[in-house]
Amino acid sequence: MVRKITLLMLTLSVQTAFAGDADDGLSQLEKHGGEEAPGEMEEVTVYGQKSLLNLERAMIEAENQTFEVFNSLNTDNQYDIVCYKKAPLGSHIKRRYCYPNYVIDLMDEAASVWSAGARMNNFPDSAPIINRTKEKKKEKNLRKIWGELAAEHPEMLNALKAHSEAKQTYESEQEKRCKRLLLTCQESE
Repeated sequence: MVRKITLLMLTLSVQTAFAGDADDGLSQLEKHGGEEAPGEMEEVTVYGQKSLLNLERAMIEAENQTFEVFNSLNTDNQYDIVCYKKAPLGSHIKRRYCYPNYVIDLMDEAASVWSAGARMNNFPDSAPIINRTKEKKKEKNLRKIWGELAAEHPEMLNALKAHSEAKQTYESEQEKRCKRLLLTCQESE
């Protein structure tokens, strides 16, 4: 973001440089063709730095926009992507999770199978294998749908580009700041 700061001294120096009428001072400025007259201060341009939090918010907003466009164009609701915040077990800090509906269904199915086995003191080993097989097939189909929608709809392609750019900006800025030790860097889980 560019912030232009016009110094108060500019006004004062213009007034003292052209000691006289206001009209006389204005005509002096016109003679110089908008260029600085002797004794004037320069305009200073300051380039602000966005906070990492603002960059992360922009990345998440771009991701939300991408999912919104995808969900509106996609005709099969099991592939619609849903995001929510939830604190993992043992924590009060909520994290953001985004999954297609079919993954949420598979997780619910696995939880109910595991829960039923826990009640009978018989933990099933085959349920996760079945779910991974189903998930791999659906994941392949989801990638195909994403590619087709991006190829057919410019708004989907633009949303993907905007998300990619926002993510790249966030990650590169985070890396720069970590190298300069401006923030504590931890590997994400």
